Amino acid sequence: MYRSALVRTEADAKGGWHPGFRLFWLIMGCMFAASGRAAEVAIVKAADILPYQQAVAGFKEKFNGQVTEYVLTSGESVERALQDGIRQKRIGIMMSLGTDALALTRRYASTVPVVYSFVLDPGPLLVSIPAAERARIAGLLMNIPAQVQLATLLRIRPGTRRVGVVYDPARSQALVDEARNAVRALGMTLVERPVKSVTESIDAYAALLGEAEVILMMPDATVISTESLQFLMLFSLRNNIPVIGIADKYVKMGALFALSFDTRDIGRQAAELANRLLDNTNAAPLAPVAPRKFAMSINLKSVASLGLSVPQEVIDTATTVYR
Repeated sequence: MYRSALVRTEADAKGGWHPGFRLFWLIMGCMFAASGRAAEVAIVKAADILPYQQAVAGFKEKFNGQVTEYVLTSGESVERALQDGIRQKRIGIMMSLGTDALALTRRYASTVPVVYSFVLDPGPLLVSIPAAERARIAGLLMNIPAQVQLATLLRIRPGTRRVGVVYDPARSQALVDEARNAVRALGMTLVERPVKSVTESIDAYAALLGEAEVILMMPDATVISTESLQFLMLFSLRNNIPVIGIADKYVKMGALFALSFDTRDIGRQAAELANRLLDNTNAAPLAPVAPRKFAMSINLKSVASLGLSVPQEVIDTATTVYR
């Protein structure tokens, strides 16, 4: 947003603003009011970390408006600041980065639209929100399309036929349905192990021995824990069953590879969603959006331990290589 410098005459300095300036700013105020858009975008970050900073930078590239950032871990009263901004009609939309940020901003969806990202499982936070308010919330999914993941797998491990997946149906059924369709289209089979708890997930991973040639991780909070991840990575190396991770950090832990999203472009997509929400006059809900730019991480130690031979051209396309 552009700010105009005000110029005052010597007479104005003694007696107040020139009437012409008063009229100009009255007209401008009416124009902003007619546009229906408040001047400020409140970006609420669960923490001040690099991926969020990159997303904010991307957001600013695509959104033409004033941006004010709030960090939940800063010790300041973010909620009070948001309430003040809404009451004063400064805040026109909120962007939430992280689960804790969405847990806060969702409360104000009846007043201002909300865009969210970096939320692994938004469902529990949004399920109780009335439909009219839900139409004012839009977000970006934190999962990579299964078709893209499996196509990458076949470049690294051609001939794979059986893909195992452990998941909680209450959280990830839609993702597994997508994976099943993608696997079928590639002439493969999805070996499914539904669970309801972390403890069950460990037993389910063990049950994939002899059934699956590779394990596809799900962004599922039920099956992702310190204990289950330790078991999964050890199980993978001991039994020569590669793991497709859901983020770079899992590749660092021992997964064969992972595709991740471009965090700066996530910000750009969030800005595009924000513009659509502000222009969404018919109050139609916007479906969650998948990331459109990806980067690959690969662990060459895992490649060697699993006895795989990965083409150099595949390694050259990786943005992060663990050796």
